[in-house]
Amino acid sequence: MGTTLIPPFRTTRTTRDQAIAALGEANRVRLRRASLMRWLYGQSSAQSHERAAELIAEPDAALCSMLVLDLLGRVRQVGPAQAERMLPCAGVALTCTVDALTARQRAALSAVLRLRAEQLSHRDRARAAR
Repeated sequence: MGTTLIPPFRTTRTTRDQAIAALGEANRVRLRRASLMRWLYGQSSAQSHERAAELIAEPDAALCSMLVLDLLGRVRQVGPAQAERMLPCAGVALTCTVDALTARQRAALSAVLRLRAEQLSHRDRARAAR
């Protein structure tokens, strides 16, 4: 009885196919994230804050790996310094991703954004009444 050599198992996808599929998925995520950020910035200030609160409470799959700081940076009338000040109010680290937020942090950050949206809408209504 001789020994027979069995070729190693081949998977259905080669390494090159896996790399191409990963690049395709990364491109889809980047495009979806970019469209969400353009949509968020295209709203009025109050609406932008309100929509950001909704995205944090129930994040889109494309936003899961995004830094919360970057998401807040795309909200109208929120600059980098203000975004950095908002995060500690909600107990969120500067390097935290949207997916890593706890339920309590999501609720706190959404509340901060909704409060700011309410303040902005009152201000806009007062300006319109003048």
